[in-house]
Amino acid sequence: MSQPTSQRLLLIACSKSKRTDPGLLPARERYTGGAYHTLNKAEREGVTLPQVLILSAEFGFLRPTDPIPAYDRTMTAQQVLELEPVLRAQWAHIVVPLLPGVTSTLVVMGYTYRSALIRADALLDLPGLVIALGGLGRQRQQLKDWLRATPGG
Repeated sequence: MSQPTSQRLLLIACSKSKRTDPGLLPARERYTGGAYHTLNKAEREGVTLPQVLILSAEFGFLRPTDPIPAYDRTMTAQQVLELEPVLRAQWAHIVVPLLPGVTSTLVVMGYTYRSALIRADALLDLPGLVIALGGLGRQRQQLKDWLRATPGG
């Protein structure tokens, strides 16, 4: 994986499609959804990747290298409520250390995942916040464009 730039932060949702390998895999390898294809393709093309945080319906905030098992959990309204204290607790030791130097933050996830961030006040202090909106294809295009944009620009 390319060395991430400290100027940008990507908050991305986990994906329904996952590798089902037994045992633990790094989170970024476990998830196989469209946004992860976009990230992997950009990396293969030599794009310098931003710092990435994953919002999992099962685990809350994950770093791409965090080892996770195969699982199946959907972000529901009930799960948003249950994750709120988890996300608040994780904020200080997972998210805050990534923020110094960040000038641009992109959030790529559906409404229910975004509502988990909103409920936990996780969007309040993110520098240069942009939220990808629209359907999955439109959000992937916004991710692609953002990844290829000049950092800080």
